[in-house]
Amino acid sequence: MESGITGVEDKVVWTIPGQAPVLPDEVTVTYGDGDTDKKVVTWEPIKPEQYADENEFIVTGSIEGTGL
Repeated sequence: MESGITGVEDKVVWTIPGQAPVLPDEVTVTYGDGDTDKKVVTWEPIKPEQYADENEFIVTGSIEGTGL
């Protein structure tokens, strides 16, 4: 069995063109033993051109207290 964090829940956020998406402050992580927990996430900046028009894009972030 793996130890530590083995999975991070993906989040899908919708917005309208021209309005910055509001990203969650926390994400759910799963540990090797199956337990889950909420962890604070710091998202990479989103450029206004990414949401200026109808579009789909991925935003990455860093989870507090981990190398993820």
